[in-house]
Amino acid sequence: MSLDDTTTQAQADAPGVQGLRTAAAPAAKRAHSLKDLAIRGSIWTVGGYATSSVLRLGGNLVLTRLLFPEAFGVMALINVFMQGLVMFSDLGIGPSLIRGQRGEDPVYVNTAWTIQVIRGWVLWALSVALAAPAAKFYNEPQLAVLLPVAAFTAVIAGFESTKVFLCRRSLAMERITTLDLLSQVVGLSVMVGWALCWPSVWALVAAGLSGGAVKMILGHLWLPGIRNRFHWETAAAKDLRTFGKWILLSSAVCFVGQQLDRLMLGKYVDMGLLGIYGLAVMMSGLAVDVNMKLVRSVVYPAISRVHREKPERLRENFYRVRRATDFLFMPVLGLLATCGDQVIYVLYDDRYAQAGWIFQVLCVRAAMRVMLEPAESCLMTVGQPRYAFFQHVLRLVWMAVAIPIGWWQGGFAGVVWAVGLSEVLIVPLYWTGLYRHGILNLLLEGRSLAMLIVGVLMGTALRYGLGLS
Repeated sequence: MSLDDTTTQAQADAPGVQGLRTAAAPAAKRAHSLKDLAIRGSIWTVGGYATSSVLRLGGNLVLTRLLFPEAFGVMALINVFMQGLVMFSDLGIGPSLIRGQRGEDPVYVNTAWTIQVIRGWVLWALSVALAAPAAKFYNEPQLAVLLPVAAFTAVIAGFESTKVFLCRRSLAMERITTLDLLSQVVGLSVMVGWALCWPSVWALVAAGLSGGAVKMILGHLWLPGIRNRFHWETAAAKDLRTFGKWILLSSAVCFVGQQLDRLMLGKYVDMGLLGIYGLAVMMSGLAVDVNMKLVRSVVYPAISRVHREKPERLRENFYRVRRATDFLFMPVLGLLATCGDQVIYVLYDDRYAQAGWIFQVLCVRAAMRVMLEPAESCLMTVGQPRYAFFQHVLRLVWMAVAIPIGWWQGGFAGVVWAVGLSEVLIVPLYWTGLYRHGILNLLLEGRSLAMLIVGVLMGTALRYGLGLS
């Protein structure tokens, strides 16, 4: 991925050669940093997430042989509740620190951190209150104890250092990537060790707590940047609230739209089938996750800087980003949409065979999500977080209508197809937003579909060559 160098020309009337050198020095530094940092940040992000995905997949393969599908079904419900609480209280602290003019002001940063800590404790208290009702509704007594313990990760996350966001703002991805991998290795080690000694869903809970604690502690001790302490500035809190209100609404609606399938299936199918479905969701989400991490960790800070310094170059740089993500992800997802069942067959035992066709269908959703993620960040850059909110509203409407119809017409398979096509309404929404801000190029948008078709053709040829039905 490459972004144009952004430079600031020294003023022509600067007094003397020394004045020209002095004025040009910051510009030269900026010109050198943006392109180099974006490329290095992309390499670290993609490489780090590839390593993370291998670790996660390896841990999953081990656990599927130590635990039964029901354990993954119960954990899927816990994760749904946790994600719901987090997203219903998302104030956009990270994006505010990354894009804002005061993102490196200690007063502003520590006000944001104080809000983050308070939010973590509130989330945990809500989890404790919801545990018993959730256990009764889903007829899973384990939830009454599991949910409050697992939810303590919200408290730990609340104390995480804002240095993470400041490193992303400056595209310093090396330490962030290393920190993420260290915390994942610790969590994975605890999870596998626990499952070997006491094979139960508690192994998954212990992994989340231990990994989160390591990330929080090392973030404060190891990352460079502003040290966090409790502080409150009314103006900073108001600014965070003003920018974050759309993100809060967006995240709340996003949760319902993205998790409605599991909320409904948790009530109407057994925990084993829910666990298999969760496995397929996890597999189809690998490409989405790495794309999202790349876009939010590297692309968003980079194009935000372009927009601050040379807004006329935003469109060009946006489609350079899209070119990279299109060629990196779309052919792979097209290939998996045709051959994903064989991936499941090779990696997992017969208990999880049904995840194969589910994985294939959900790769359609993954492809659309990969295409849309950069557009969301681009519109966020130009100060339009409302489009993220509207996309989640459309997705929620689709899921609320399509899932019941799918269940009525095709049962579980109908629900899977409803989820797989859940992004179709979002494409015209984001195209409208990009058009209104002078960014849209339909010819280059068509490149995404072309790359997906290339992957489908490759997968079809592979199946034919191997004699697969």
